[in-house]
Amino acid sequence: MSVKLSMKFKSACIVGSVALGLLSGCSSTPDKKEEKAKAVETTEAEPKTSAQELFIQGNKKLDEKDFPAAIALYDKALERDDQRWDIYMNKAIAHSAKQQFSEAIAAMDRALATGGDKEAQVYFNLGNIYQNRGLYAQSIKAYKTSLAVGDGQSIDTLVNLGGALALMREYDKAVETYNHIRSLAPDDPRPYVGMGVVEQARDNNKLAVEFYEQAQQIDPDFEQAWYNHAAVLADMKRYSDAAQSYRRYLELAPDGPYAKRARASLRRLKSKN
Repeated sequence: MSVKLSMKFKSACIVGSVALGLLSGCSSTPDKKEEKAKAVETTEAEPKTSAQELFIQGNKKLDEKDFPAAIALYDKALERDDQRWDIYMNKAIAHSAKQQFSEAIAAMDRALATGGDKEAQVYFNLGNIYQNRGLYAQSIKAYKTSLAVGDGQSIDTLVNLGGALALMREYDKAVETYNHIRSLAPDDPRPYVGMGVVEQARDNNKLAVEFYEQAQQIDPDFEQAWYNHAAVLADMKRYSDAAQSYRRYLELAPDGPYAKRARASLRRLKSKN
């Protein structure tokens, strides 16, 4: 089962640039002492790039998946202001994307210590980091804390909580979570996919297919529903239907996380049709 990582960035406005005045000199051949004084004055007048500007640049690199550049920019931002929980949080996300778990957790600890302990999104992203590492019990705790700190109705957090519970084989609790999401967001296809995953794990393939098809009806472009649908149909030896769903997945996500597996599965299915 795949649980989608959501990266939440704190948005803020870019600080306006500072206008510089030109320095004028009376002599065309200043002595060395005057030259040195002007150099110092000019250096002091030059503005530093602010922590906020560096943070925004880092977020851009994070969006572009240039994680080393993002980390370097966040480090520079923290040199300007080492009390920004949002910078530490996004630095942790970048480290996690590079599979640098220790560094990610260290950055998250700093985020919590600098005011992030009052922010639901910090615990949400901490849960994602734990989940990517396979530490599902810790991710569940972080997601629950995120819900407690926030309004308790974050759909993204609830979806990932349901996924973590399913991965821990706490199927009844996962189903309870998915049903809660369905009551809050009936037009969201993700809880239906989650229910399908639970039923697959319980060997209720027919019911799993029904949930995946419900997700497809809600959002025909939700790629995960098509991939999971194809996989369970293949298990049921409905090879032609499985191939059709794999092809639909590849139409929607030719470079998606399961594209390579989908193409390999299609090749195998050709020999069975």
